[in-house]
Amino acid sequence: MSEFLKKWKDRLDELEEKLNLQSHQVAESFEAQKAKMTSQLSEKIQSLKDTKVDEQTASLKAKMEALQVQLALGKAESKDAFESQKKELDHAVHEAKVQLEASKKQLGEGYGGVMKELGEQLESFQTHLDVFKLQFHLGKADLTEEWDAKKKQVQQELHSLKQKAGENQHAATEKWEEFSDEMQESFSHFQKALKKLFS
Repeated sequence: MSEFLKKWKDRLDELEEKLNLQSHQVAESFEAQKAKMTSQLSEKIQSLKDTKVDEQTASLKAKMEALQVQLALGKAESKDAFESQKKELDHAVHEAKVQLEASKKQLGEGYGGVMKELGEQLESFQTHLDVFKLQFHLGKADLTEEWDAKKKQVQQELHSLKQKAGENQHAATEKWEEFSDEMQESFSHFQKALKKLFS
């Protein structure tokens, strides 16, 4: 359980760090996040190499490799280049998530941990993409006051989520499943709030 809480805290701290980047640091941090996701995908692909190769497994590996190709594309130094890459990455992540859900049923319990971790990593990467989008807009927007207000809103949501994690640490020991579901629901709410900023 303490590993679960540490993972959540690390995830939230990393998002907070991304929100506090200066505009000149965003492109570099985006590239580092892409490299991290590429590494995580390589580990998962390696984990799946030992499985019986069937249609579902082969398809999941293909989607993960397609995502790796998108991650390897050139550096996004401008807002336009970032938007272009984000669109392609969003599509590749979505495709991988759809295939992941289909593969979970096929692979069964033996790979449940790998599948769950991959799902969390894809969700986390998707959230980071949205945070980077916010940061690129902050760095390039003419309406910086409006974007600053949106950034503050996201920071408040993130702070609230971190507080919830801290407050519920004791209760988590007693009601582990409930806490786990509550944290996932809160994080999901945070992701939706972040996405609403751009719609």
